Amino acid sequence: MKKVRFKVHDCRTPHEYVGTTRRGLRVEVNEDFAAADVKVSAELRTPGVSSLDTIVEHHMRWYRYGRNAGGIPLGRR
Repeated sequence: MKKVRFKVHDCRTPHEYVGTTRRGLRVEVNEDFAAADVKVSAELRTPGVSSLDTIVEHHMRWYRYGRNAGGIPLGRR
């Protein structure tokens, strides 16, 4: 590998639809990330390199199903 290209992700740029999870979450990831031969990410794919729509829906599901409330860690209510 001669060169490594580094890019900071922006969740508001165009993204590529890569599928839907078994729970119905539509997943869109950064177009450059989707096209890359080798993928390295500091975070999980969601929210790491996902679109803003995917990130918001993912987080809202956690709130909706009572897994977390208003950013308060579980066990500290």
